[in-house]
Amino acid sequence: AVSQNPASASGMRQAAACAWSAARMHGVDTSAEQLLWRATAGGAAACGRAEVGRLAPALAGDLVAVDVPAYALARGPRAVYEALAFRRDAGPVRHTVVQGRVLR
Repeated sequence: AVSQNPASASGMRQAAACAWSAARMHGVDTSAEQLLWRATAGGAAACGRAEVGRLAPALAGDLVAVDVPAYALARGPRAVYEALAFRRDAGPVRHTVVQGRVLR
C-alpha cells in the first residue's frame, strides 16, 4: 500500500482510509498515527520493501511536505495525524523530494 508516486498525498490518505476500513471490518480499533504508519513504513515492510516508506540514513529520502491546518498544529500531534489521514483540509503538497532532490 505504499504509493510509488511521492507527490500523492491523496494516495496516502486513500491508503490510510483502506487500512482503517480493513481494521474496522476485523473489529480492530486503530489511531490515525497507526494508519499513516500502515500506509507508509508498514505497507512497505509488508511488501518486503525495507528501503521505502520511511526516512532513515542511507535511504533514498523521498518525501512530501503537506500544509496542515493551523487548528491541527495548535491541538498537537494527534490532531496533525488525524488531519493527514482523514481530512481533505490537510492542504496541498508544497514540496516533493525524490531521492534527495527537490522536485517542487
